[in-house]
Amino acid sequence: MKFLMGSPGEGSVGLEIRKGDLGAEIILAIEGGPGAQAGIGSGTLIVAIDGQPTAPMSLSEIASALRGPAGSIASLEVIQPKSSEVLRIEVRREL
Repeated sequence: MKFLMGSPGEGSVGLEIRKGDLGAEIILAIEGGPGAQAGIGSGTLIVAIDGQPTAPMSLSEIASALRGPAGSIASLEVIQPKSSEVLRIEVRREL
């Protein structure tokens, strides 16, 4: 498990994740955080970040890809629980 917190000035999407075979599985979306506000919740699978597949990434690589300058956009391709449809969701990173 990894809680996504970054360096000073670095933004996060407010998600706690774990690595799965198909990518990053959301354990918890921080209430009121950017991920939760975008409709991402527990059980959601992130299959790509900014066009890069998450399946071959390590947990630390996924966490790093989700962080970035506060105010920047992370483009996530996700599969919601009980769905097979891949959705693209843009999430603004916040401090």
